[in-house]
Amino acid sequence: MKLTILGSGTCVPTPQRSCSGYLLQLDGQHILFDIGFGALRRMAEADLPYQDIDLVFISHTHPDHVADLVPLLMALKYHTEFKRTKKLTVIGPPGFRNFMDDAAVLFGDWIVSPEQYPLAIKEISRRPVRAGKATIRAYPMAHDRNAVGYRLEYVDKVFAYSGDTGPCDAVIKLVRNADVALLECSFPDDQAMAGHLTPKEAGRIAQDARCKKLLLTHFYPMMEHVPVEKIVGDIYPGLVERVHDLNVYDM
Repeated sequence: MKLTILGSGTCVPTPQRSCSGYLLQLDGQHILFDIGFGALRRMAEADLPYQDIDLVFISHTHPDHVADLVPLLMALKYHTEFKRTKKLTVIGPPGFRNFMDDAAVLFGDWIVSPEQYPLAIKEISRRPVRAGKATIRAYPMAHDRNAVGYRLEYVDKVFAYSGDTGPCDAVIKLVRNADVALLECSFPDDQAMAGHLTPKEAGRIAQDARCKKLLLTHFYPMMEHVPVEKIVGDIYPGLVERVHDLNVYDM
C-alpha cells in the first residue's frame, strides 16, 4: 500500500497546503479519500493520473473535502486525449445522493451522464465496501451530522482516516490498532473548536487506540508553528508525523 498526501490543509487557502485529499494505491487500485479543492492539481504535480482513480470516498460534503469532485467528473467526461471505460464509484455519507443530485442541477451535462464509462454514486451503509482484497468500513464522526471516517483493512494492514472530527468514542474505534492512522489536527490546544481535534486530543486518541503510526493533517494556518510532534509525543509513544502535501508513505 502506498499513501500520497494530496491536500493537508483546510478551507483557508495557503500556498503550502491544498484541501483534503489522500490517495491510497494497492493491488493496482487507486482509492481516493476526499477531494477538496486543490487535490486534483496535486495529483498532476505528483504525476498521478486522475484517470486511474477507481473509488472515491467522501467523508462529508463541506467544500474543503469535496470541491474538486466536480472538476474530476468534468475532466473524465471531456478529456480530448483519453476516453475512460472503467467504472468510477463515488461513495459518501448519508445524504450524499441528494448532494450529487443538487450538483447535477447546478452543473448539468458538464458532469452528468458520461456515455463512455459507468458512474456509480452511492451512500455508505453499515455493510462494508469491498475493493479487491480490501474492506472499507465507515464510522460516524463528531463533526457535521453526517460526517464519517473510513477504516480500510487489507490483508494484515489497517489504514484509518478520520476526516473531520472532534473527540468521540467512534474515532477511537476507527483507528484502534491501525498500522497508519490519519487524524485531523486543526487547532492549537488553547484554541480548541468543537468538531475538530487539537494535538493533545489527537495524542490521547492515538494512545487509547494503540495505533502503530499517527499521521496528522488538516492544519489551519496558525498550526504551522505549533510543535505538534512534541505535544503529541508527550502523550503517545508511537511514531507521529505532521504531513505535508505530496508526502508519500509506503505501508
